[in-house]
Amino acid sequence: DNETSTTLQIDTENDTPEFSHYVLPPNPATHTPSSWIAFAMINKIPVVAICGFSWVPAKNPAGLPVCPDCLDEAERRIKKSSGNVPDDASGL
Repeated sequence: DNETSTTLQIDTENDTPEFSHYVLPPNPATHTPSSWIAFAMINKIPVVAICGFSWVPAKNPAGLPVCPDCLDEAERRIKKSSGNVPDDASGL
């Protein structure tokens, strides 16, 4: 398996997010993505999007465009899981 490193960007100053992001919970057995974001919002802990962006959720992202990097990563993961990506392709 190929490994990719992701640089985390923590947004501590921006009160107006530009995008909504795709987030996966650290433990899918205990949280869905939505419940993980709600938990993080209540407990003021950062979440990490699949694009590598990290922030403490504080607002509903409804109406914001989806992060293009998250869209690309989601597509890459879907292709890889369906077997449409060569073994030597980078990705998770």
